[in-house]
Order: sequence, then structure tokens, then C-alpha cells
Amino acid sequence: MNSSSKLTKEKVIRFWTIRGIEDFYLGFYIEGKFRWYPPLFYAQGLEKILKAYILGTRTEEYEYLSENEAREKINEIAKSRELGHNLKKMIEKLISKNILSRNVFTDLFTKCGEKK
Repeated sequence: MNSSSKLTKEKVIRFWTIRGIEDFYLGFYIEGKFRWYPPLFYAQGLEKILKAYILGTRTEEYEYLSENEAREKINEIAKSRELGHNLKKMIEKLISKNILSRNVFTDLFTKCGEKK
């Protein structure tokens, strides 16, 4: 993110979404070359895109802060127990808010070998 300006909702969402897309791209790029790594990159990509959405809904917690304080707050939110690296928990949270369909959750984890 640009270090010379405030961190707005748009900048934060764009940053996290682009990083998620980059992870997807890397997963697709190495698919077929490294059997076990693509799913990791796909999960990371999805996690970052979901965090982009969640951070976009919590702008009141960081937009008024200085840039460094905003970065710290965003990292605190992204690493919180509520979100962390728990993709399943993030998806459940978005389902509970009617942002995602339960079918997305069931399909994703059934294909990954985990039953709901």
C-alpha cells in the first residue's frame, strides 16, 4: 500500500483482493508441477479475498487512524482469533450474514475431504 496517504476502505479492499488473486494465479501456475501446493495457494487466495470483504465492513476501526496505526489495526483484525487463518470459520461467518450460500460451504469442504 502507498505509504504517503491514509488507508481507505477502497485501498484496503484492493490490496487484500489483489494479494488473493495473486495466490490463485500462483496455484494455477504450478498446478501439475507440484501436486500438494496448489490447494494451499487456493485456500490462501480465498482467505485473503474473504478478509478483504470483512476488512471492508470494519472501516470504522481504522480509517480515522494514522497510516501506521491503521496498518497495525488491520493486521490485528486479520490475525484475530475471530479470523486468523481459519477459512472454515470465515466462511461460516459470511454464511451467517447471508453473504455466502450454505451450498458454497458444503461443496468446498466436501471437495477438500472434510464433511460438514
